[in-house]
Amino acid sequence: MSRAGINSTKINILYNPINPSLYQRNYPPTKNDKNIFSVGFAGRLVERKGIVVYLDVARIILNKYDNVFFFGSG
Repeated sequence: MSRAGINSTKINILYNPINPSLYQRNYPPTKNDKNIFSVGFAGRLVERKGIVVYLDVARIILNKYDNVFFFGSG
């Protein structure tokens, strides 16, 4: 941003406030079946974030394949 001409006194850097070491896995990862596919969505559940497209695609794919799982959070 400084190189773009923004005054450095106007720039604040926010570092990750969460310590990742506090969230280490305490269980072994599950075996991934090569014939099963997972598709996820993480974002606000509003049209401009693509949730409608995601749901349309999920419907089309699930009508054709039974080895795909769709999940999400928002």
